[in-house]
Amino acid sequence: MKPDTLRDDSGVALIVAISLTLILSAMTLAITTLSVTEKGIYFNQKTGTQALYNADASIEIAKEQMAVFSQAKMESLRAIWPGNGPIITDPLDFFPPNGLSYVNTQRGYDVETTFEFIDSTLH
Repeated sequence: MKPDTLRDDSGVALIVAISLTLILSAMTLAITTLSVTEKGIYFNQKTGTQALYNADASIEIAKEQMAVFSQAKMESLRAIWPGNGPIITDPLDFFPPNGLSYVNTQRGYDVETTFEFIDSTLH
């Protein structure tokens, strides 16, 4: 072997260029994967938050519907009340045994509310 052959640097630049290309490619792949993962996490967080807000709004709508129903029912019973005795004479008339069901689509999403009265006996 000639001593000058070991000192020849002609292929070093190619090896360094390929190594840097591989390192940069690996970093690009890692950053792209991280970006896709973060986007998925953001989407899941946003969807979960929207679902929570929609569920909370649905509960508020159901409470509002129950209050409106109860108020209207009491007003109608008060209008026919003779002035003495119980206002609610027939609990099944005030609380229907099959329950009440409402569907509301006015708020940008569908809300279905069902009220079931398990024990409709008042004493």
